[in-house]
Amino acid sequence: MALKTADVISAIEDLQAENTKTFEIPDTFFDKVITGQNMEKMEGSHIEFVITPTGPGQITSHPNGPEILRGGLRENSVRANEFLGMASYVYDIDEKQIRRMGGKNDLVKLLKQYPDNGMIEFKQALIRQFYMGTEDQMDTFVTLNGQQTYNPEGNVSRAGIFEAAAPAAQSGVVHGLAKNSVRGWNHQYQHIGSFRTEGVAKLRQAFYEAEMSGVNPDSKGITDMVCDQQTFFNYVQWAQDRVIANDTPKGDGSPYEALKGMPFLGTSARLIPSPFIDLSQFSGLFAEGVIYGLDPATWNFFTADGEHDGLALEEGWFGHERPFRMPDQRVIRCMYLLAFNAYCTDLRKNFLVTGGANP
Repeated sequence: MALKTADVISAIEDLQAENTKTFEIPDTFFDKVITGQNMEKMEGSHIEFVITPTGPGQITSHPNGPEILRGGLRENSVRANEFLGMASYVYDIDEKQIRRMGGKNDLVKLLKQYPDNGMIEFKQALIRQFYMGTEDQMDTFVTLNGQQTYNPEGNVSRAGIFEAAAPAAQSGVVHGLAKNSVRGWNHQYQHIGSFRTEGVAKLRQAFYEAEMSGVNPDSKGITDMVCDQQTFFNYVQWAQDRVIANDTPKGDGSPYEALKGMPFLGTSARLIPSPFIDLSQFSGLFAEGVIYGLDPATWNFFTADGEHDGLALEEGWFGHERPFRMPDQRVIRCMYLLAFNAYCTDLRKNFLVTGGANP
């Protein structure tokens, strides 16, 4: 008995809903931010947040006892902002293909294949945009790559987060706030000329400069040092004959194991190779290797549901619309939706190191 179009649509919708709940984002940093409850749900089209470089009060010395207290409130906070980005992933299923299925089992495999592969491809595109900023049709979302811009509103481009410059020399505008316009609104930076001679020393310097820059009570420090594959290979080679905090390299292992990274000098941080970082798409110092040192506690993600730009979102974080038959066409249209963006509240606790791919 031939399946009705309504039955097929219902089956696809069930699979899409299942994928929305069960498919994890394939990236350890995203996982840490989300599981750390740093995912906010908003109603408007943008979010504003406060950058506070110092404490709110003043210190008074008491050498004699009854000194006049230096009171008041230091109004040194400034506001930054980020805007909601949106994208959709659409695929069509030909009704002819459904009718040609050899039986129920073939149909089930077909219907599962499309939503599964679609969800994976959509999430991978977001990760590439975050690290590279070069993903086609995903440029409404934040990128770490300071050589690229993103455009969440469609009218004003915004610079990527990291630039290859010393903290005091950084001049970009991040989240609407110029770097160095307030104390600490910059990130740490080092460049490696040769990994063999200075790679680990430069990495260590950037790492500890970020760790010791200011106090963040929510921070547990940098946990993810996401890098290109050649930089990771250079680090593995350096560590091959060394013992790192009871974690001795024992061969290369499987590619899956490699994606978990390696401990960095006995700290809780790990150097993690990302298959989504492509050095051939960078220029200048970035093309010589990239390491993003990230403190999850300083990052926030936000999403939205409700009505946005004419789309009714039941769930903004990789939600889905109900499949429907296209008018005058023999195809069933399916759609995933993403309303999302990311922002950093404490740049100085993060770092960029370039040149790690240099031998």
